[in-house]
Amino acid sequence: MLGAGILYLIGLKDGDAQSSIASAQTKPTVENETDKNFPIATWEDQAQARNVDEKRRKKNSRFEGTKWVEKTVYDTDSKSNLITHWQIGLPALPTKKSDAVIIGTVESAEAFLCNDNGSIYSEFFVKIDTILKDRKDPSIKINDHIAIDRAGGRVKYPSGRVFKYEIQGQAMPRVNGRYVFFLNYDEGRDMYLIVTGYEISDGKITALDGKGAAKGSGFDFIEYNGMGEFEFLNQVRDAINAPVVSKEEIRIP
Repeated sequence: MLGAGILYLIGLKDGDAQSSIASAQTKPTVENETDKNFPIATWEDQAQARNVDEKRRKKNSRFEGTKWVEKTVYDTDSKSNLITHWQIGLPALPTKKSDAVIIGTVESAEAFLCNDNGSIYSEFFVKIDTILKDRKDPSIKINDHIAIDRAGGRVKYPSGRVFKYEIQGQAMPRVNGRYVFFLNYDEGRDMYLIVTGYEISDGKITALDGKGAAKGSGFDFIEYNGMGEFEFLNQVRDAINAPVVSKEEIRIP
């Protein structure tokens, strides 16, 4: 049931989407600065993987069942690029599809293998400085530190080889970067998942996702690259406050 598992990977809500995999491929690559934003988890055997607390086990279960992570990798390969078409139909400012929209600084990051070692996800610890939108019951506050999660990461195997697992078009936020994050909340597992994000640096905006994507490929996030922070945040607030005009507007792809 790989297709069902991918719903969990992309950070959208259970039952909100039907996501399909076009391909999962590996190819040689050279580590770059973007790769370094992917936290590293060390490969563990099953006995070690079971030695986690209940809260972590619940989080791990969000990403299980995909059999994405390989038990062994070859010297000719260095990454697995999973294509899920998660971006199709997702607005560049997915305020209606997000439970929370925050501005915060990433202070640290860590990667985790799931309970079955079949998948990997990354967790980022963020200090909140602004809350643009939250769920109906206030659960986060300014200056809170929260953990936010996204499928993917890097695995260091016993051979010493480091292998990257990524969803095509999804990047990882960098430590010390300040971002506007669009988040979904998994109540059963008490965890926030990244829908998408935008980095704020030197008063300018850069989309977290869709780097290098061709125009018309569905990665509309890049249209905001280079926009000033003030103008961008005004557009985010306008999108949050805009009325929902139809069911189609809030449909998860």
